[in-house]
Amino acid sequence: MYILCSFRFNDSLKVAARLNLRGTREAVELAKEIRNLEAFVHVSTSYANTNRQCIDEVIYPASGDWRDTLEVIENVDEHTLNVLTPK
Repeated sequence: MYILCSFRFNDSLKVAARLNLRGTREAVELAKEIRNLEAFVHVSTSYANTNRQCIDEVIYPASGDWRDTLEVIENVDEHTLNVLTPK
């Protein structure tokens, strides 16, 4: 099974969040329903930690909650999203 996601860094915030956040959420929900599932592997550039000079092999705390981002992009108008995207 393949799940559609985007590795482009110039997608609009709405497109990127729908593909990467909502798509991942839906894939996880689907995986929960599959009997005898032995593995679920998800690879993401979301946690590349490019804000750090040295990146250790540890799990860093998230700077925000993906659910909040998804809620904003699904409930805010396009103009406001365009203003918020660079931030």
